Amino acid sequence: MRWNSGTSILLIMGLCTGALAAQKAEQAQKVRATYELNVKKFKNRTDVLVRPGMIADRAAGKLFVDAEATGIKSGETAEFILVGPKSDHGYEAIALSHADALSIHEGLEFLGMKPGLPVDLAALRFWPKGERVNVLLEVAKNGETRTIPAETLVLDKRTGKSMRAAGFVFVGSAMMQDTAGSGESVYAADHRGPHSILSNYNEPDSVLDVPRQAVQGEVYDHQVLGSEFLLEAGSPIRLIMSPEIRDGDAGPRVMNIALSVERGKEAVAGLAGLVFGVTGDKGLVKDAASLNEVLEMFTDLVAGKHDPFVTVSLNGDLMARDAGDLCKILASIETETGIRVDAPPKDQLYYRAFLPREDFRSRKKRYAQPWELHLKRNEKGTPVANLVEITQSWSNDKISPDLSVKSIPVATSGDLKKELTTRKGIPVILVFAGEGITLGQIMTFIQPVRDTHPTVHVYAGDVEE
Repeated sequence: MRWNSGTSILLIMGLCTGALAAQKAEQAQKVRATYELNVKKFKNRTDVLVRPGMIADRAAGKLFVDAEATGIKSGETAEFILVGPKSDHGYEAIALSHADALSIHEGLEFLGMKPGLPVDLAALRFWPKGERVNVLLEVAKNGETRTIPAETLVLDKRTGKSMRAAGFVFVGSAMMQDTAGSGESVYAADHRGPHSILSNYNEPDSVLDVPRQAVQGEVYDHQVLGSEFLLEAGSPIRLIMSPEIRDGDAGPRVMNIALSVERGKEAVAGLAGLVFGVTGDKGLVKDAASLNEVLEMFTDLVAGKHDPFVTVSLNGDLMARDAGDLCKILASIETETGIRVDAPPKDQLYYRAFLPREDFRSRKKRYAQPWELHLKRNEKGTPVANLVEITQSWSNDKISPDLSVKSIPVATSGDLKKELTTRKGIPVILVFAGEGITLGQIMTFIQPVRDTHPTVHVYAGDVEE
């Protein structure tokens, strides 16, 4: 056999792969042996759940998870605090779990918790929803064992501070069908990457999520491992998880609130003329409330350590300008320490549809040209609608494109759907609502095309030519 550099590289790769496989097999054997010992140890304890790499103690209200450090270095990206044993994302995780994700999910349920809902952008659900879990890491370093909040491991380069210790949301990963294998129902966090158990961004398949809006692309370059917690690869770590709220404590943290908004009977212009109806968990009910009363209620709930998840329903008699003014206020209090606006009912637009980019009112300032739908009232007060198609034409000697505008009358929602079905374009609609046009009139046209054109932005007034 002739040896060359390629042969040597293949040999080295083979030896490394073999060593890694042997190491994993040895680790799996240790996890299994520990599991069997724990089964015997707790065989008479009905309040203890034992799984490989995990023990849930209901009496203590704690879940213990065995893991090992991945060995990422100070300043390196830390997208995850904990990933599953099958994950190949150890290069951006702090610890590798010896327990699978489903076991941890079941362990939290064994302690009395119920999973919530993960972020789902397609469903307009932008906040992780669920009760909180406090997570501590027990680590041995330089002969000293320390117990530290998991958040302190992650440094945010933008602030120079660790993540705020506020617990993690038990969203629970979903069950899915194994289409490539047995066809059986499997736990997503165990079945597909990144196999996240505890993520530092809003990972839809994770078991536990951060209690804030943290889009992966926005936080990726900013969250890193803090230098003082540097651990060598393979160093043992024990995670201690406990429900933030236990039986007997005030709770739950999540409060589901339905907020309905309509115009009052008295002829009062602007936000002062709006009345609010509130229904919520634990018998929370308010009828014909003012805006100030609603804002005070939200303040009290947050002060009581609740997370108000608010479903907003705007009555069809509201004007587009009223909706925009109200939604500006809602947006100003939608924060990690405020309310969380939930997905809207199917017959409603998401509230931020009424907070469009103001610069996009000008066609020249857009980088692409969505459809425009112009609604105005004629002399009889009847809505008149026109669909506008804008085409961009680029010339070699110009920085900006030339715009050609075509206006297409659409008398009914059926006409609108027909035009949008037969014409190509971006599946986005900018609605320009003239004076006196109500949300009900807007929805009459928009609702039938929302399956093909789901993104809608509503402007009060006209376009800037």
